[in-house]
Amino acid sequence: MRGRGSQDRVREQNRAGILRALRRNTSAARVDICRQTGLSPATVTAITSELLHQGLIIGSDEDLPGEQNTRGRPRALLSINPDFGSFLLARILPDSFGLALVDFAGNTKASKVEKFLLHDVKRLGFLNYFTAKISSFLAHSDHPADLIREINVAFPGVVQTDEGVVSWSPFSPDQALPVSKTLQERFGCPSFVSNDTNMVAAALHWKEPEKYRQNFAVVLLDKGLGMALFLDGKLYSGANGMAGELGHCCHIPEGALCRCGRQGCLEAYLGSYALFRQASNLPQNTLPQDIVEPDGFVESLIRQAETGHPETLSLFERAGVNLGIGIGRLKAILDPDAFVVTGTSAQAMPFMKGGIEKALAQTLPPGLNQSLVVDVLPWDTDYVFKGLLASTIERLDYSKMSFSLARSTIRNQGLKENAS
Repeated sequence: MRGRGSQDRVREQNRAGILRALRRNTSAARVDICRQTGLSPATVTAITSELLHQGLIIGSDEDLPGEQNTRGRPRALLSINPDFGSFLLARILPDSFGLALVDFAGNTKASKVEKFLLHDVKRLGFLNYFTAKISSFLAHSDHPADLIREINVAFPGVVQTDEGVVSWSPFSPDQALPVSKTLQERFGCPSFVSNDTNMVAAALHWKEPEKYRQNFAVVLLDKGLGMALFLDGKLYSGANGMAGELGHCCHIPEGALCRCGRQGCLEAYLGSYALFRQASNLPQNTLPQDIVEPDGFVESLIRQAETGHPETLSLFERAGVNLGIGIGRLKAILDPDAFVVTGTSAQAMPFMKGGIEKALAQTLPPGLNQSLVVDVLPWDTDYVFKGLLASTIERLDYSKMSFSLARSTIRNQGLKENAS
């Protein structure tokens, strides 16, 4: 006999499955939800009625004639209630940040990208600076902060997801930034922080669940080198929430200087600043913060490679060898189904391919080498925001938080009605 806890978990899973079906299809009739989720009509009717009462979805509370067949009046359609609440999503970059205000149905209501100066960040402290910018953004969007259901932030660097702390980031001198705690105290809603590459993996899983379903890794080639792991159908963050730091694994002891301050990290050979350092014949110990890449530097390197420039072709081949060694190590340890390589430097993959294959042949036994799949994905900065939204929706739809939010909403509405 099932216990109460087991029954509650099954109900939560069914509820989340119904919400997911509505999010993917914008709107759907109960009979369509039954078909998509495999749930019985009785279960779907009971849960959707509850969701309607709580305000999470909108539509008719009763099936109209014709719900089970094509005759009669049009079928009643259910959809996510966009006005149930909103999310604030933020992506932090080394020189800018993006903010987006998204309603409960996933529609962007306001957005902003703003450059920042490291001088201002250092003078004010990053969290003081960031919370002030969020407050200004919300004020200009005419959106009350008390309607924000969750804040979700993506950072480059080393992030302790479970603790809500950024241990290290390339743009901030502050260590161990308590991002989640600070935002929660300031804005009064649950707040989360994740590594930006993890959000790319979350976006792929949400966008193409059949292709990126169980076990895959994302490698982000950009200013730095990021990685995310999706294992057993879930984003894997490790015991302390910091898994996936491929870029800061030691590649060559006492080697090139990395942005994190250590020597020999894999990022110090594959980040765009590292490629610039090599292309410019700068010493390996040149401080990354002293390296100023011109705009479009990686694109200019690719154009040189396309013309057959020997030094550039050699640079990309070496980069391919370094990347292949990193991928090979991960494949040998975890054996993911596929690797997805993306980011601004992923455009150079055709010129890195030979080096990658050479490295894999030397680092992997034949069986693993033959089963290796590497997908190259054109870079889209929206992937991070899509991942932030996907992870926020997943968290709320699968948690009991929405129940408490719904009860609070119903209670507040009742108080307003009584007051009037």
